Amino acid sequence: MELAANSGTTPDVLAGSIVKLIADKGGKFLATNEQPQMLAVMHFFLSHPTERLDRPGVFRDHFGSWDFNIKPNADGEGAFIEVMASWPAAAQA
Repeated sequence: MELAANSGTTPDVLAGSIVKLIADKGGKFLATNEQPQMLAVMHFFLSHPTERLDRPGVFRDHFGSWDFNIKPNADGEGAFIEVMASWPAAAQA
């Protein structure tokens, strides 16, 4: 991420910092440009370990084999997202 390089940090550290700021606001995006925040959340999420023995690694390693839904919302005070993911029933066997 060019933004991370320009900030003198790594994409993982920048994404983690942005996710923490959003979490500190109750899951709502900051009032500034929301697109980089959404990208940071996606980077953070896809870089997160699956914590599953049957699907080791991080979520991006299995991106094509699971269903996910990203639900952006706006409430007049900002935006927030809800990420729901599940492994398809056929892949769970």
